[in-house]
Amino acid sequence: MSDADIESDSICIGLAHGAVQSFGEDGASEIIAPDRAQQSGLDYLALGDWHGQISINDRTWYSGTPEPDRFKHSMPGKALLVEIDGSRAMPAVRPLETGSFNWQKKTMQFLSGESIDERLEEILPEISLRRSTLLQVAAEGRIRVRDRLLLEEAIGDVAPDFASFEMRSEALETEYEISDLDTIDQAGALRQAAERLMHEAGLDPDPHGVSASALSLLYTFSVEES
Repeated sequence: MSDADIESDSICIGLAHGAVQSFGEDGASEIIAPDRAQQSGLDYLALGDWHGQISINDRTWYSGTPEPDRFKHSMPGKALLVEIDGSRAMPAVRPLETGSFNWQKKTMQFLSGESIDERLEEILPEISLRRSTLLQVAAEGRIRVRDRLLLEEAIGDVAPDFASFEMRSEALETEYEISDLDTIDQAGALRQAAERLMHEAGLDPDPHGVSASALSLLYTFSVEES
């Protein structure tokens, strides 16, 4: 490209697919220099491969993808309107939204005792935007077992409003207190089983281990029966 015979009054545009040195992934076979447009005498270099929209410099952009297909970039589909008045003129670049769906990743950080409704409301988009939104929520922190049930119920209520709603709770730890065991049973075999599971869950470094999961199920069944 650098050796091409270019007429002085021509508008020269390059198209390339690959990673740029400034943020290319490890192992990328083709690396494009960030100043490739300048090296090659291009008025504009349009790049593809990375699905996010980003400006490398005034003459070099990744346009993004017209319709995203995953949560990686958490932005609506976009294209670029590029206008160049003449040879060596600086391109005028304007992002345009093109996508029908909006992919969003959110994080909910919980502390025990917080209001479930308030925490959920903080991350939810307006009702009018939900039908075109695919939302993935990562729940983190610690939560009381009764609040976890409230969270699951609240998610069940709002999930149908979205094109897709996914809750990931692998990093959310569940806390239990004696009053929670009272909900399961005041005494007897169920109470003894709950106390043993609570003890074993406290000894297990995995907050989602067998004992913790069994205790959550026992609590859920008890609430449903009552």
